[in-house]
Amino acid sequence: HLVVGDQFILEFGYADIDFGDSSDKALSAGAGFYVTSNTDLVFSYTTYDDIDTNEFAIDLHGVVDLYEGAALAWDAGFAILDFSNNDAYLFSAGVDYYPTPSFSIGAGYDLLSSDNFESSTALLTARYFFTPQFSLTAFLTANGQDDEGNSTGLVASLRL
Repeated sequence: HLVVGDQFILEFGYADIDFGDSSDKALSAGAGFYVTSNTDLVFSYTTYDDIDTNEFAIDLHGVVDLYEGAALAWDAGFAILDFSNNDAYLFSAGVDYYPTPSFSIGAGYDLLSSDNFESSTALLTARYFFTPQFSLTAFLTANGQDDEGNSTGLVASLRL
């Protein structure tokens, strides 16, 4: 994301997603502001090409300094997903513990709910920042309810 001045946040994203025999592309944009020096509020919009879905989200992020360089980052979010004939609601929360500024271990939970579908996802992550701009994240997810399954992955991130 990009911080404009000291107060405003702009975010832009693109994802090329492959899962098994299917794939999709997602474009996202967001804008927000710092509520305090360690807490921000971001409103975002994401559109997915192949599944014809739009997502409107609001996310609150924060960081709490602990001791000797350690920190706790947290987030909470709510999103409305506009499917072709059905709306769904996504609630999410997560926490990352940074024992050092370059390494974190995290956990999160998402709950997706619509009239005819329920899904919950538990997430575990480990992230290492090689530089402040480049990181590598390993993750494990476990899905429940109407969306049974597990996944693992590795994500490289570059901040400009």
